[in-house]
Amino acid sequence: MTRSRAVSIDEAEEGMVVAGDVLTEGGQCLLPSGAILTTGTIDALRRRGITEIIVADSGTDPEYTEEEILRAREMCRDLVLERFPPDSDKDPYLSEFADAGLHLEALRYLSTGKLPERTAASSGVQVSVKVEKIDQVVSPQEILQKMKDLPVLPAVVIEVNRLLQREDVLIEEVSAVVEKDSGLTAKILRLANSSYYGLSYHVDTLTRAITVLGLTTIRNLAVTIAVQRLMGGLGAGKDEAIGLWEHSLGCAVASKALISKRYPALEEKAFIAGLLHDIGKLVLYQNFSKEMEEIGEIIRSTGAYEEEVEKSALGFTHSDIGALLARKWHFPGELTESIRAHHEPGTVKEQEPLRTAVYIGDQVARGLRLGRSVETRVRPIPAELWKLLDVAPGELRERLLGVYEAFSDLLVGWDLE
Repeated sequence: MTRSRAVSIDEAEEGMVVAGDVLTEGGQCLLPSGAILTTGTIDALRRRGITEIIVADSGTDPEYTEEEILRAREMCRDLVLERFPPDSDKDPYLSEFADAGLHLEALRYLSTGKLPERTAASSGVQVSVKVEKIDQVVSPQEILQKMKDLPVLPAVVIEVNRLLQREDVLIEEVSAVVEKDSGLTAKILRLANSSYYGLSYHVDTLTRAITVLGLTTIRNLAVTIAVQRLMGGLGAGKDEAIGLWEHSLGCAVASKALISKRYPALEEKAFIAGLLHDIGKLVLYQNFSKEMEEIGEIIRSTGAYEEEVEKSALGFTHSDIGALLARKWHFPGELTESIRAHHEPGTVKEQEPLRTAVYIGDQVARGLRLGRSVETRVRPIPAELWKLLDVAPGELRERLLGVYEAFSDLLVGWDLE
């Protein structure tokens, strides 16, 4: 039986495992049970006014013994490996990926006493879904035009997006636009000072934050805050909204981390592309909630791919709609293409760093269980995709555990409102 104890935030230590959701006074989840504390998350929780948390206790020593971890790994092994393609143990990349996922699940099990959920195996058959079709619609563009409820970015965010398309845009221009929204400005400043961005000093003005972090990062923060608000009003249950939000954030963190080594100039584009990769689901949940519920049940029970079931049921996919929505929001072509193709690894000739980072980032979010995704299986990842991002066997496990740590640090500041 898992033991737990309450500790003050000042007694919390890096490596401790959270044994109960860390909530604000308003009931918002800042950190889920099973999360592993880092120095950054402890500092962030302290800034949010958290004074006490529940952590797993293994006697007088908060760290688990090697024997406990090995036993927990054996308990979780088969359930974790179900998420990965067959024969992953023969692939040097996927075997390290799976080991990182197994390590995290073992710690979660020791903390909560709960085993990971089973993953449906692929049925390997053509999926047939009976749902009511949309009449007299022949293209995703027409579908988007006919939909009554479309997610809308705040005017401030749209204006910032337009400004950043100019090469001669000034910091003062962007700052003046963002400061029209006091709530947005306050949250940008709070997040700019979070451990995720690693600033060694406090920034207290928007102009200073833009100077230190850069225009693109500030734009991304503004977009992310706006998307967070949109997902909070998702036409689905609260659990689905939080799960989609955390999965999107996990994909964003993973995409940025994976592309940073070989293509550092694309880091921020990878973050926003990862964040928006499932944005089309917002439209589908708001306009086809009944069909999306049925689609989700089919995916969870059969292990079928999302786009196969969506295409069969609706005639189009969330990727199609997401790309059109991103274009409507004035995002550049390479970003809209990465959203459209985030379920397609592409051939060797088609490989492109941004698209590749988002494809793998999506798999990492599933494999490490960053948030909750309707589709829980990790798709095949050809070795040439890892190589394109300069990821080598032998380093992947530690890089993925670093992704989890960065995700946990950032999650504290992005509670769903």
